[in-house]
Amino acid sequence: MIIMVNQAWRDFFSENRGDDKITCEGANYIKVCEQSEGKYSVEGNSFANGIRAVLNRQIDRFEMEHPSLSENQLRWFLGRVNGLEINGKRYALALHENISEYKYKDFQSL
Repeated sequence: MIIMVNQAWRDFFSENRGDDKITCEGANYIKVCEQSEGKYSVEGNSFANGIRAVLNRQIDRFEMEHPSLSENQLRWFLGRVNGLEINGKRYALALHENISEYKYKDFQSL
């Protein structure tokens, strides 16, 4: 369950017509990733599995590049998940960095 998001996360989803009920506090982010549909749904499942592995202490951190299509715009993100222990309880800290500029720059140089 998402317990906290930053303003950049809120702004991104607001600008892209996201739904706070599935992207902010109280939402089951693993479920959201698993329910992704369409061309890039495989990446959603992979990211969900990475979060789960961090939460289950199988790995300390996970990262992967993944595409995101919204409003007919394809963007690329580097998703990172780090394990965090607070008072003996395991949490996952996730962040998504927009790397579209780098992906397209690399593609154009080929």
